Amino acid sequence: MEFVATKVVKEEVIRVRVDKDLKDRLKKMCKNKKVTMSEMITFMIENEVESYEFKLKNSDDTEKRIVATEKKLLKLKEKLNSNKKEIGMKSRWRF
Repeated sequence: MEFVATKVVKEEVIRVRVDKDLKDRLKKMCKNKKVTMSEMITFMIENEVESYEFKLKNSDDTEKRIVATEKKLLKLKEKLNSNKKEIGMKSRWRF
């Protein structure tokens, strides 16, 4: 996991209330990773937002692929059933 400081001037502030234990654990993690809590939280938020935006952007494509695959599977199933019927009819008349 690589932390990259952005060159954008950050003017906005988000205040979050957490319990002392969580804050201490975050502080310990950041110290071990040699990053500030602000850098770590910004990194986590950026990742979550990017992940959300990616899923949102690609959900329509995924949905279309699912529908297309289901149609193909239905056609294959129908073809298999018709082949079974043809084979059954042929073998029924053989002696």
